[in-house]
Amino acid sequence: MISDADKQCLTVGLKQVKKALQQKRAVKVFIAEDCYGVLRNSVEELCRESGITPVYAETMAQLGSECGIDVKASCACVCR
Repeated sequence: MISDADKQCLTVGLKQVKKALQQKRAVKVFIAEDCYGVLRNSVEELCRESGITPVYAETMAQLGSECGIDVKASCACVCR
């Protein structure tokens, strides 16, 4: 799901992803499907505003693993 090239510019975590979207730095967004609904909705709304179609991971554990971290992740993004 997340390529090695994408990992070079990867940002992980809700606050950082929302900030990257608001600053128009995000180019690809990953969201865990089991993320708490209100949090997921807020990131999805920012994605819509930015014209980005998010990529969904099944679980937060899977997304964290894909990001190369030892904890769960609700969302991540690749920045410019």
